Amino acid sequence: MKYKAASPWGFRIEFGNQREHENSLAHSTGHRITGEFKTGSLSMFWHNMHPAPRIKSFETFDVILFGHPAIDTRLSDLNIFALFEQTTDFKKISAQLNGSFLIMKHDRIENVLSIATDRFSSLPAYVGKTQKKWIVASSLAEIQMLTDSQTVDESGLLQFLFLRRLLGEQTTLKNVDYLRSAHVLQLHSDGERKSSSYWQPNYGKKNLSDTEVVEKLTTYLPEALRLYQSDEQKFGLLMSGGLDSRAILLSRKKDFHCLTTCLRENNESDVARAVSEHEGQPWSFVKRPVDLLNNHFETALSLTSAQQVYNECQFLGYEEALKDKATSVFIGLGFDIFFGGLYLPQENVRIFGRQAIHNKLSPLLNDLPQMYLDNVSYRLKQSDVYSIIRPSHKRFVRAKLKEDVGEIMDRGKTLGGEGYSVWEYMHLHNLSRHYSFPMMHSVRTYLDCRAPALENSLFDLALRMTAEQKLNGTLYQKALSKINRSAMNIRNANTNYPARYSLKQQTALKTIQFTSHRVLGTARRLSPGRQDRSWPSVRQHLESCPRIMDRVRALGSSEALSSLDWLDMDALSRTLAQHQAGTHDHAVLINVLLSIEDLISRT
Repeated sequence: MKYKAASPWGFRIEFGNQREHENSLAHSTGHRITGEFKTGSLSMFWHNMHPAPRIKSFETFDVILFGHPAIDTRLSDLNIFALFEQTTDFKKISAQLNGSFLIMKHDRIENVLSIATDRFSSLPAYVGKTQKKWIVASSLAEIQMLTDSQTVDESGLLQFLFLRRLLGEQTTLKNVDYLRSAHVLQLHSDGERKSSSYWQPNYGKKNLSDTEVVEKLTTYLPEALRLYQSDEQKFGLLMSGGLDSRAILLSRKKDFHCLTTCLRENNESDVARAVSEHEGQPWSFVKRPVDLLNNHFETALSLTSAQQVYNECQFLGYEEALKDKATSVFIGLGFDIFFGGLYLPQENVRIFGRQAIHNKLSPLLNDLPQMYLDNVSYRLKQSDVYSIIRPSHKRFVRAKLKEDVGEIMDRGKTLGGEGYSVWEYMHLHNLSRHYSFPMMHSVRTYLDCRAPALENSLFDLALRMTAEQKLNGTLYQKALSKINRSAMNIRNANTNYPARYSLKQQTALKTIQFTSHRVLGTARRLSPGRQDRSWPSVRQHLESCPRIMDRVRALGSSEALSSLDWLDMDALSRTLAQHQAGTHDHAVLINVLLSIEDLISRT
C-alpha cells in the first residue's frame, strides 16, 4: 500500500508482531527527504523531512537518527553510529548525546523498538496502537489516520482551550501519548510498553552567583553555536530586532545570511539590518503577506492538530524567499524562556504612576495551580473562556484543569523544584509542546531549522539560575555585551534603547527624557508601536484571510463543536457576534476553536 502523508512533513512507523518483510540491511546517509524502510515487522515511511532520517543496520539491530544529535560538541552521525559498536546500552548512549534529536533502535532478534527523545522533546513524536500494531508518528494527524481509537480526549481539549498548549504527555486523542523528554520508550511486539528516564532536571544543584552565570553564558552561547554549525551548510538566521536572534549572530562560528520578515520595512527591520551590517553579514528583507495562512490553512491545521494553535505556523509559504539563501535556518526560540524569565509570574513596575520598562516578580500564592491558571501569560486571556462553558459544567472544568496542572507541578516537586522553579517546570517540561514551536515546524516544510538554545549546557544553566537572575534578562544582556559590546550598543527594537542597557537603566532613561520633555520641551525617544512589529495582530491576520473567515462564520453551527457537552453553543454564537460587530476582539479564541473543530471533524 502506498504511503499517504497526513501532514506536510514527518514520519510514520508501524511496528507489530507479524514479520511482514524480509530482514533487510540499510545504510542511508540522509539524502532522501522522502522514502521508506521495511524490515521484519517494522515499516517506516517518511515524507519531505529536513534533514532526512539516517539509517544504519548492524548485525542484529537497526539504528535510525532524526534531527541533529551531537556527540563531543559535533554533529556527527558517524560518531553516533560508532557508539552502537561499543555498547548496546541504549539509555547509556542516549545520555551521552547533546542537541535536538529523536533516535530509534530496532532489535530484530527480540522484536523491540526503543525510542529516545532529547531533553526538550524537540522533535514531536506520538505513539498510539491498533489491534495489531504500534504506530509512532511525528504528527497527531498521522496517528489519527491509522489508530483504532478516534475518541477525542476532552480533558486534553480543555487544556488546549484554556492554555493554548497541552501538559505532560496528554494529547487531544484518547490512548495516544506524546513522547516524554529525556526518556527511552520501549515498544514490544506483544503490546507491552515501558518508559524510563535517562536524564531529569536536577533542582538540587547549588545556585550560582551573578558573575558565574554571566561567565558561563559567555562560554556556553558560542559553544552552542559551534555545535549547531559544525556541519557544512549555508546558514540562514531569522533576524528580528530583539535580543535572541542577536545572541545567535554574535555567538556564531560561521557566517549567516540574515533574513527579516515584516509587513513592511519598519523599526524592526531597521534594527535587524543595522545589527547584521555591523557584523558584516548579508541581510535580506522578506515581505510578509497580511493573509499569510489564507492559502496554507489546512497545512497549518495538520501540522498542529489542536496540540498548538495553527496560526503560530508563521513561516509557511516562505520557501522561494529562503531556499536560495540557506540550506539550514536558525531561530532564536528558547533563549527568552531560559534566560529572560519570559513566563515567570511578574508585574510591571510603576514610577510616578507611569509604566516602567522593567518588571518585578509577583509573590507566589499558596494555591499555585490556581495562580498559574489565572496568571500564566500564555493562557488564553483575551476572552473569557468560561463564558462559553455551560453553567452546569463550569465547576467540573475548573476542577479538572486545576487537577491537571497540579499533577505536573507535583512532578516538578519530586525533582527538587520549589517555588518559582515549580512554576517554570510547567513550560520547561516537554519544551516543544509550547505554543511557539510551530514556527520551527513551519520552516521544516521546506528547509532544515535549528534552535541553538536546545543545548544541554544552556539548559542546565537555565535550571540553576534563580528567578531573580532571569527576571528582565539583565544577566543575559551582560553576557551578550561581553561577547560583543559594540553590537549591543545598537538599540533593541522592543524599546529603542541600546540593547546593552538593562531594563532598569532603560526605565531611568525613559523617566529622565519624559521629565525633560515636560519641563523643557526637549524631544524624547518614542516607544515602538504595533506598526513597528514583525507581524500583524491576530485579528488583522484572521480577517485578511477570506478562506479562514468562511470557516469562522460557520463555527456557531458547527456539528463538531456541538458534540462537546460542556460547550455552550448559544454563548459561542453570542461571542462570535461580538467579534463580528467589533465590540470585542475574540480572534485568539476563534483560532483555538478552529483548531478544535478541525480535530473533531477528522475523527
